[in-house]
Amino acid sequence: MPLTDQIKNLDRKLVEAKPVGAVLARLVHKPKPLVRAFADDGIAPNHPRFPFVLHRGAVRVHGAKLNAATIIDTLFSQNGWRSWRDSVDDFVHYHSRIHEVMGVARGLRQGPPVGTAVEGVATIGPCTCGPGRKRTPFA
Repeated sequence: MPLTDQIKNLDRKLVEAKPVGAVLARLVHKPKPLVRAFADDGIAPNHPRFPFVLHRGAVRVHGAKLNAATIIDTLFSQNGWRSWRDSVDDFVHYHSRIHEVMGVARGLRQGPPVGTAVEGVATIGPCTCGPGRKRTPFA
């Protein structure tokens, strides 16, 4: 990530209002996860054993005075996870050696080009090595 993007992310995190304590707890929802496994599609290898797990609506944003990205950032921080806020590439790509947890504030397509579209806001899911992902037009 370019230095200018890192500075913008830090600046945003320093000045925006964040939910704390009971307010943050009220914004977190524990939906039943959606689990999807993707076969190698010739573009991204996906993963033969580890599925993509999706928690749609993991953060309640309706009626909240904060945006989904701020709530997700704060939730990750409270769990001791480093986070960065930026966009996902608009072409299919994958990580071959790392797993990550991704908070999606606006939109992402996970899996093959005909895979699961993670649309809307406030979705959190662990991303295993292999599954392809790209930003969608609504992101």
